[in-house]
Amino acid sequence: MPRLRCLALLLLAFVAGDSPATRPASAPAPRSADGLLLLAPAPSGLEPALDAPAEARPMLAARLAARLADGAMLRDLAHASSWLARTRFADDIDAARRDAAPALTARDLLAIEGAGTYLPEIFATGTPLVTRWASDANRTIRVWVAAPPGSTDAGDRARTALVMAAFEDWREAGVPLGVTLVADSAMADVQLRWVRGFETPISGRTRWTHDATGWIRRGDITLALHYPNGAPLDAAALRAIAMHEIGHLLGLDHTADSTSIMAPVVRARELTAADRASARLLYRLPAGPLH
Repeated sequence: MPRLRCLALLLLAFVAGDSPATRPASAPAPRSADGLLLLAPAPSGLEPALDAPAEARPMLAARLAARLADGAMLRDLAHASSWLARTRFADDIDAARRDAAPALTARDLLAIEGAGTYLPEIFATGTPLVTRWASDANRTIRVWVAAPPGSTDAGDRARTALVMAAFEDWREAGVPLGVTLVADSAMADVQLRWVRGFETPISGRTRWTHDATGWIRRGDITLALHYPNGAPLDAAALRAIAMHEIGHLLGLDHTADSTSIMAPVVRARELTAADRASARLLYRLPAGPLH
């Protein structure tokens, strides 16, 4: 029996208490005590229709998370994502899968969901180490931005707003971290400074420290106001360089994809779908050696 059919029947049997495979297609669709309406499977047996009241869905998702606690079943669930996307409580099941994700190894998650990201490329060589910020509930990174050399108050505010907008771009992409601006550099997790330019042909530099397990603890970003040839960087270019360096701060490395904001030479002006997917997946992997 194909894996997807097995999974569909398993899920239906779990929530209903009996197997739809043994129920005549003409029989009335039973409603479980949880309020989940089970309709007879389509002729192919691969497309059962599920419907549940909104108030029942989180509880059903929690039951699925508990039921699907072992890695093999979770992998089957992930492979059936196209089927789950057509159910009426797909978001809740997906949340259950994320909540139960520690049952999967980081390599499992990378193999299952790495398509469309550049994380497999990043972790393909050497001894891969996942480094990222801890993303506990309500975790907020405190950022201090220095005044650019020779700037006015208006220029300071404009460049600071640009940097904070770049942080927000990554947050909106799905990175589960808040960001707040602080006035005291001693209180900051991240310090950002401006220079007129670098002596080497770069426009930004990021350094961060992490503990022995890979959790990033603090970071420093330096951004140039001018290209290496001396020409000033306009606002769009500054924001793109800021997004690139913040990507490094979050734990991402370079990709060979020249259209990405994380390309070694930044030509993009916005995050790509691969940038967003890579950041989201990175923040589902546990920090530390990739096992």
